[in-house]
Amino acid sequence: MPDKWCRGYPTEVGRELAGLSLGPLDLESVIAYTLPDNARSRRVLEKCGFSEEGEVVHEEAAHVLFRRRHV
Repeated sequence: MPDKWCRGYPTEVGRELAGLSLGPLDLESVIAYTLPDNARSRRVLEKCGFSEEGEVVHEEAAHVLFRRRHV
């Protein structure tokens, strides 16, 4: 939805979900992945505290794997 771009919604939601997963749900880590050329999604994940861990194949396409660990 291009009319909603650049408003920070994905970052806000990503931070909240990661916080819930690593806080109240007490998970050790959370993963996310995106296509290698999706610069916007990669930036959102970085802003949410995720670190790039390498490439994986998902549905027969290369993706970049990100992880955020419990601190």
